[in-house]
Amino acid sequence: MVRRLLALLFVAFLFAIPLSASADTTATISGTVTNGTTGGGSVAGLTVTLYEYQGMNVVKQYTGTTDDSGKYVFKDLPVVEGEGYIAHVEYSNIDFPGTLLLMPQDAGKVDDIKVYEPSTDPSIISLDSRSIVVNGADPSSRLVSLFEILAVSNKSDHAYIGKDGVVLRLGLPDGAAQITPQPGFEFGNPRIENGTLITTGAIVPGDQTALIAYSLPYTGTSKTVTIATSMPTSNERFLVKDGSYDISSQVFNDAGLVDVGGDKYHVLSVDKPIVGDSLSVDILGLPKAGGGSESSNGPLYAAIGAGALIIIAGVLVFLVLHRRKRTQALALAEAGISTGMNGHYDDERLALAAQLNELDERRAAGTIDDVEYQNNRQQVMRDLRELMLKGRGLDDLDK
Repeated sequence: MVRRLLALLFVAFLFAIPLSASADTTATISGTVTNGTTGGGSVAGLTVTLYEYQGMNVVKQYTGTTDDSGKYVFKDLPVVEGEGYIAHVEYSNIDFPGTLLLMPQDAGKVDDIKVYEPSTDPSIISLDSRSIVVNGADPSSRLVSLFEILAVSNKSDHAYIGKDGVVLRLGLPDGAAQITPQPGFEFGNPRIENGTLITTGAIVPGDQTALIAYSLPYTGTSKTVTIATSMPTSNERFLVKDGSYDISSQVFNDAGLVDVGGDKYHVLSVDKPIVGDSLSVDILGLPKAGGGSESSNGPLYAAIGAGALIIIAGVLVFLVLHRRKRTQALALAEAGISTGMNGHYDDERLALAAQLNELDERRAAGTIDDVEYQNNRQQVMRDLRELMLKGRGLDDLDK
């Protein structure tokens, strides 16, 4: 009993669980809007909309304006356990969200928001990578499922809005169906035109990722995936979990195995593919289409969940953008994990650290949905802390 009590206290400490609720029944949320573009316009008189969330649902919204110096304030807001607030600022017809503030712990916090001038200059953005991951195969429906991770950078101090409302053009594999943007897709409402995914949402300064899932029909035990390159791309990858299926290509280069959160993935890669070209990859060893069950060599990974996908995305972006070790160390220190942990957990530790860094950078750039940011960050922090316990031999405290 004492050991279990100590374990509960330890977990409470790790997660900073409040021992008592706030006595306040109302809160004030305020902040300052600034223009992140050099020589940018005034931030006076901007419309600020504050959304009150209960779970994922908006239960109420409040409207205000910034003063001459860009300050805004909402007073006498109800404080309800578990609810949250997000402020949004509209500038030059672009929506710039703030940070999710949870009640009651964030009552009274200041939430500063940065806006940017719009730009239609395509040279300010780059598509750093497209990584297509084989997610599984369902022989009964004759479908192979994939998800794609996009890494996009905006190195300017403007928000890229594209030309004629088109921001990104992404050629999808031939026959792609059930195309579904995943949580964290912040590139506006996409549409499909002649097999090309068109995104419309502004891309603000910084590095960011997006996830898209889709499925492809197949026959027999193999599938040829043909990918069109519709805009300049630094790197395209094709990945499959080692031990599931095989992949081969006459165009992609074999990049060997990469460790993602403790799992090995076989990677095919090509740098700077020609725009307008089509690249093909063969997926081999799929369960026979039309069969009644999955192949033991090809388990369906559709149930791994958005959190796991985003961790994979973080690792891939980390590999593309060469995250600095110092940034990793800061993330680990925040999670309470020493870099001197058992080396057995190093790969998983770095994978989670990369994802945490990516989430924080996207929040700083204002390009991630705040509810999703908080949910994903909390999950990554839990995973990091669990890893810390394992590394210290404390993972069985509750037994």
